Amino acid sequence: MDYKRIKGVQIFGTGRVGENGSDVFKEAEGFCADKTAMERQDIKVIKITPREIIYLDSTKDGDRTKQTYKL
Repeated sequence: MDYKRIKGVQIFGTGRVGENGSDVFKEAEGFCADKTAMERQDIKVIKITPREIIYLDSTKDGDRTKQTYKL
């Protein structure tokens, strides 16, 4: 395993947790491909309003330059 070749995203912002019946939950239902998963009673959703997103893909050449998007 090569720990210098990684790929990932970090999202920084404000999060809201929504339980079944909440506005956040109802909004998430429109994006979820697995409708049966949303029917479970114990499921919660998280809505993140991002202020900064950092993306890194060094899997091909080992270049660890990060792409940063500030909103």
